[in-house]
Amino acid sequence: MLRGLLVFVLLIGVIVGSFWISFELGKRVLGSAGNPPAKIIPVKIPEVPPEIAGLQESVSTATTLKKVAAAAHEKQVKPTRNQYYKVQAGVFKDKAGAEDLASMLKEEGIDHFIRKTAAGWRVQVGAYKTRAQAEARRTALKQKGYNPSIIIE
Repeated sequence: MLRGLLVFVLLIGVIVGSFWISFELGKRVLGSAGNPPAKIIPVKIPEVPPEIAGLQESVSTATTLKKVAAAAHEKQVKPTRNQYYKVQAGVFKDKAGAEDLASMLKEEGIDHFIRKTAAGWRVQVGAYKTRAQAEARRTALKQKGYNPSIIIE
């Protein structure tokens, strides 16, 4: 019986000792990985082009920035076979704003629809194959007091 008790105590000692050794070795191995040497990577930040710097100074709201970007996009990009010139009456972050504009358009008898986009809720009044058609629709809306824009999509 005494012999069995000694073997049991010896096994417990071996198990506890092996856990303690594993723990100490793990601290040494992981401790060095936890504190990596400071390595500085030089990064060159490019200068802001004068055109963009001018826009940053003159443009104060995100809405105006989107209109400037849309205007620049219109001048540079032509629609592909499956794209259209779309007349956009407005873009809103919340659906209530889009519905308000839509009700104003409806009162004037202007066909429109509301569409969910990545930028928010778009109120659109048409999609045209030619820029001239879209410009005519945009001009008509401007004369009624709206501020539409043309996008290519």
